[in-house]
Amino acid sequence: MKRNSIISLILLSLLFMLPCYAEDYDTGKIKESIKSTVIIKVKSTPNFFFIDETGLQKEEPIDSMGSGVILSSDGIIVTNAHVISDASEITVITSDKKKYNAEILIEDKFADLALIKIEVYNLKPIILGNHNSFAMGDDCWAIGNSHGEGISVTKGIISSKDLIITHLTLIERNFRFSAKIFSGNSGGALVDKDGKLIGIPTIKKSSDYKHRKVYDFNLAIPIYMVRKLYKNYLESNSFKRSWVGCSILINNEKNRNYIDYEGELKNGFLVEWVFPDTPGKKFNLQKNDLILTVNGLTFFKITELQDYIFNKKIGTELEFKILRKNKEKIIKIQTEELKFQPEEIPWRFWFFHLLGLEFDKQLRIINVAKGSGSAKVTLPKGKIKGVVPGQFMDVMIAVNINNSNDLQKAIKYSFLTEQFGIVIIWGNKPEDIVMFVTDYNLPFIL
Repeated sequence: MKRNSIISLILLSLLFMLPCYAEDYDTGKIKESIKSTVIIKVKSTPNFFFIDETGLQKEEPIDSMGSGVILSSDGIIVTNAHVISDASEITVITSDKKKYNAEILIEDKFADLALIKIEVYNLKPIILGNHNSFAMGDDCWAIGNSHGEGISVTKGIISSKDLIITHLTLIERNFRFSAKIFSGNSGGALVDKDGKLIGIPTIKKSSDYKHRKVYDFNLAIPIYMVRKLYKNYLESNSFKRSWVGCSILINNEKNRNYIDYEGELKNGFLVEWVFPDTPGKKFNLQKNDLILTVNGLTFFKITELQDYIFNKKIGTELEFKILRKNKEKIIKIQTEELKFQPEEIPWRFWFFHLLGLEFDKQLRIINVAKGSGSAKVTLPKGKIKGVVPGQFMDVMIAVNINNSNDLQKAIKYSFLTEQFGIVIIWGNKPEDIVMFVTDYNLPFIL
């Protein structure tokens, strides 16, 4: 009887101990991280136009919401760059329901991160985690202004840390997680079992422009990118990247065919285009060059090569070994500050990158990329006479084209939400009018 009682006590003790082992996260610290997450309200004036029965009009100011995370007791907050984009007024609401006006400190639109500041000196900053301290399958908690209805928290797991997504001008370093997020969670906190910040939820991938299901998970910007932005601000009140001024492609058969590359099949990255007034142009980097090494280093991922160059001090001299027409060459390029705004990129690049078309100074087609959609149709000859930008296709508002400046102005209205669309007019005959619609893919710049 005594032996049975001892066994019963042991089993009963184990029963009470089980929840402790199953619940190996710190609830108290997670609750503390909730207090370090804020609501962000933004008033902005969008920089686009719309068409209605009265003609071309500026869109009315809009209100939007997002989230942010407190990094310092004196009011520095990290959020997504897209949350505060085009903001004319930013309001931050802290966990104690107090409201503060905020100013933008610095933005890194390429990583979709921004720092803003409110004038207060007794805030509770979140504890920053480490990207190497968690793994796939670990628990995580997403905290943010879900649906704009106030701060809420959801639990999930880290689904993947090694996800590569071709989106925007960088191949994103985001990792994915399963905790549910909704509109308004952008810029909030993703924390680990100790309540430490490990990422910033940004966007959810679910379908492409044809509504095909391509992703079904949430994305977070890793903590090391937050640390880098914050460190740069504290040291220099700024955040600048270096670049050489070119767009590059992964070295595969499709891309080699697209740019008509005829060199040897070696490992490296293809130079798709060299932008004017950039270090690459000044130091004679050329389209169709194959980048083999930089400073003697071989890179196997675009992310690695981008990080290596983007994080160099501006003015650093880099030694590029390239393959040009089957001959290896060494080019030394001195980096400059990265300045890349899609609307400022010359129209010639966009036509080649998106449509596979190259034009001469008289705006006549001189080359069609072999692997492009344009190569599959018979295109008219002669000078471009007019275009209908994508935003105006429904009402077919044509713009007369007399020179490249006209084309540069018109092309910015051809960038749609997920696509690039334009109608090019060569003449008055139906066969002289061609509509082009393609996915809007930004280049991978270097």
